[in-house]
Amino acid sequence: MKISELITVLGFQVDDRELKRATSAVHEFKKLVAGIGIGYLMYQGAHAAATTAAAYQSSEAQFTTLLKSQVEAQKLMKDLFQYAKESTFEMTHVTKAQDILMSYGMEVGEAFEVMKRLGDVAGADAAAFSRLALATAQVYGKTRLMGEEQRQFLNARGGMLAKEVANMYFGGDRAKMEAAQRARKVSYGMMLAALRKLTDEGGRLY
Repeated sequence: MKISELITVLGFQVDDRELKRATSAVHEFKKLVAGIGIGYLMYQGAHAAATTAAAYQSSEAQFTTLLKSQVEAQKLMKDLFQYAKESTFEMTHVTKAQDILMSYGMEVGEAFEVMKRLGDVAGADAAAFSRLALATAQVYGKTRLMGEEQRQFLNARGGMLAKEVANMYFGGDRAKMEAAQRARKVSYGMMLAALRKLTDEGGRLY
């Protein structure tokens, strides 16, 4: 079935210019959706398809710059697309979180792992997902949890993460944890370990 015929069947009304954009977008997505399924793209209609493809191309270009390899960027985009399909988040939310983490120097594999775990913490809250990614990236960049990032965590559904750090390293005493934070003794490694425990099998958010 041609794209124009599919759009007619779905009941969408688009002009020739938008139809051409959608057709081009679908062709750009051909390799990506080959192993995943085209239904996710098609149900959104021609206009959404063009918008999604434009965002996809922009993200791929950004990841190509960060990874210095278009092949690796395309592989990452396929992994992100698969995660977006299975999660409560849209592709734009997922690529934004991954981009934030990598922009602070996090290696692609660790960033992908952390991004998915932060998605578990955020639940279905896309805004919290983005804020958690930024706070985590900043802790990674500074190697320590600072006051600014602690506030960001608490304002973005990160209270459980702070509680897990307190439980693991300070006997559950939040006051001791806050004192350690002020003394710059709460490391990124401690935050990552708490995040993993929280979201691994048996954890509160698994």
